[in-house]
Amino acid sequence: MTFTQPNPAKLELALADERMLLGLCLLDPLHLAEASERLFPGDLFSVEHQALFGWLCRRQADGKSTDLSAVLVDLVNEKVDGRVGGVRRVAELPDEVPSRFLDLGAIADRIVSRSHTRRMLEEADKLTRACHGQTAETPDEMAALVAMELVNLGRPVEQDEWTLGNALLLARENRARAKADLRLQPIATGERDVDEILDGGIRPGELVIVAGRPGTGKTALGLGLGAKAAALQRRVGFVSLEMGAGELSDRLLSVAASCGLARIRRGDVDDDLLVQGWVTYLADSLITISAPRSGVTMAGLTAIARRWKATIGLDLLVIDYLQLVHMPRAERRDLAVGLVATGCKQLARQLEVPVVLICQLNREFDKRSSPKRIEKQHEDWWRDFPLPQLSDLRDSGQIEQDADVVLFPLRGGPIGLDQAGRPDEHSACLCVAKNRNGRTGIAAMEWRPHTASYRLGGG
Repeated sequence: MTFTQPNPAKLELALADERMLLGLCLLDPLHLAEASERLFPGDLFSVEHQALFGWLCRRQADGKSTDLSAVLVDLVNEKVDGRVGGVRRVAELPDEVPSRFLDLGAIADRIVSRSHTRRMLEEADKLTRACHGQTAETPDEMAALVAMELVNLGRPVEQDEWTLGNALLLARENRARAKADLRLQPIATGERDVDEILDGGIRPGELVIVAGRPGTGKTALGLGLGAKAAALQRRVGFVSLEMGAGELSDRLLSVAASCGLARIRRGDVDDDLLVQGWVTYLADSLITISAPRSGVTMAGLTAIARRWKATIGLDLLVIDYLQLVHMPRAERRDLAVGLVATGCKQLARQLEVPVVLICQLNREFDKRSSPKRIEKQHEDWWRDFPLPQLSDLRDSGQIEQDADVVLFPLRGGPIGLDQAGRPDEHSACLCVAKNRNGRTGIAAMEWRPHTASYRLGGG
């Protein structure tokens, strides 16, 4: 059964509004400018009307005349007339306008309203087919599909092709929206030097790779980024494939209460009331943890993230870690890992949230660094030490290609900083090895062994 067949009488009213809108646009370029701000070509029902409106908008953005006579000539020269119903049909559109003083805004609002209604009916059809056809693999994925489709209802139809003029206008609008909307602003890492390198933090739609060898504090950094974001009133989702929810909550409690992680895990805490207060505080935080014991596929990750986005909101997604995701079938492992990395990048763009993906470095980094020991401590000790490279990312070169930002945490203690014969366990740095939209660099940080965490923003 389908719900999208239009009522003939209502269809004629819709087409009449579209013809009046296009007629007004051909009569006055100011009408076209107003219409282009109110609706997308995809909001119109007629395919011919969509093509004509989109073509007129592109002409205006490119500085070309939208006068009727110029339009009719160029329709033929540019071989567009067949897509818009022919030159004669376009020439008749101004005759559809009973008065130049019609309220274009009201007409555009009716067109957009009908577009939203059609989309809701189409989504209802899609959900019906999905339920009957069982296109989702699990009940969770089915629930996530339904939730995400419901989130999409009412959103404006977006276009995928832009002229440079329209793209610049979109960029300006995005900056204005970002100032007014917390969700579109960068999420600060909490470390001033890192945020300076990243021009404020990590942004919606970005894939952020946090990579290192075992014991460098990858999970600690990912959890710290999530905790900092939650403190800034952002909703954070943490998918843990390595640790259970209990282990992660112990780490968060250790950092929040400044209480040793080992003491919390043993239950050896003197001031139960203090810890209980922090338990209550964390229970009200905006962090949601998923720790599936049987692992998860890329489809499962997508389902979890979409469900969070639709139900509780999602501003930041952390996945720990890439190599533990159940890989899709592929000829080689590097291709399978690449597919997951690409899927995470697409997920970031679709949900308009930053995705922090934790992954491993290969052993080549150990081979370069193991013979090296630093015998004298100084402020920029990392300059004397072989740093990780993008080529050290384990399993697939696709990871570095898809990543917008690549972060390598590095701790001084395991390296062997030597001052008076002892390694400095607190010294650490974060190497920003890739930043698609900015500069790279290295920022000093502090490692706190008793809480197994990095200091971020004084926390």
